[in-house]
Amino acid sequence: MTFLVRICILSTILFVLASCTVGATPYPDTTRVSELQTIQHFVFNDQFQQADSACAVYCATYPDDPIGYFFNAVTLMAEMIDQEEEISPLRYDSLLDRAEALANEGLVSSDRQYRSWMYLIRGHVKAYRSIYASRFGSFTSAVRLGLGAKGEYMNALREDSANYDIYAGLGSYHYWKSAKAGLLRWLGFFRNDKSRGIAELSLAVDSSRLSREIARSSLIWIWIDREERDSAIAVAQEMIARYPEGKSFHWPLAQAWFEEKEFGRALETYAILREHLKNDPGNYYNLIECDAAIVRCLESLERRDEARTAAARLSEYIDQMLQKTRRRQKGEIGYLRRVASGK
Repeated sequence: MTFLVRICILSTILFVLASCTVGATPYPDTTRVSELQTIQHFVFNDQFQQADSACAVYCATYPDDPIGYFFNAVTLMAEMIDQEEEISPLRYDSLLDRAEALANEGLVSSDRQYRSWMYLIRGHVKAYRSIYASRFGSFTSAVRLGLGAKGEYMNALREDSANYDIYAGLGSYHYWKSAKAGLLRWLGFFRNDKSRGIAELSLAVDSSRLSREIARSSLIWIWIDREERDSAIAVAQEMIARYPEGKSFHWPLAQAWFEEKEFGRALETYAILREHLKNDPGNYYNLIECDAAIVRCLESLERRDEARTAAARLSEYIDQMLQKTRRRQKGEIGYLRRVASGK
């Protein structure tokens, strides 16, 4: 899986939720919104244990609310993507099952706004099952579940077209479905909905209650895909200022600088990333990714000696790496070894 695809997945797994009303009582109410925003803040800052603990408190306080279980699954998937590792798959599946079951129960409500929200949760559950399948399972299942998610989002819109958080999910679906369809779109199996996707994400940025940040995150990678790198750089820098402990916005910023041939700025950004990664390297997949990017920046700057020194850092941790990671990063390991040897 390419790094861009992983980050696009990462940018989709943080969907956060809006509000409906049940009678005179808003859903989620102000207290719940505040708690959900806290969880989101932890996730964007890569503070996954704190996010998991906050989800546990939320679920204990509101045991019949599907949002808490869904957010807990989101937190777990965000950690899986961050670590490039399958973590607690049974727990992940169980959390999604619980969220889906409670959302199904909620559809008996006669309140259309509340029903919209329940359909939205059902759509998110299918979307996250699709994410998991695309990363760890079957591509065919991922496509089927992704299409199912879109159907649930459309059901949610039919119930309440003013539920603007739906557009964060729909916008990402419409853009990346079109961007990745390739020959299938050319043959007419898929429409080109890129512009529609961007418009929907922009609407989520402007009008959603809790999906504004994830919509911005999604747009960063869309601007890179469209080679509108100035926009990607500006938004990524804003998000880094808001979430300085997180890594997810440094990756697109560094890539955008590199593609702009601003190799010095790309190098500075990758160096910051490496400081984060060396403290918690996990299975070393992302540390290898970062070291290879640093070496490419140095080679582009014609700083050959420094490039060899940077590439040689592989020897500091390769013996601690699992064979699975070595196989997956075979190409980058070979590249670093070649540079380190001066070949």
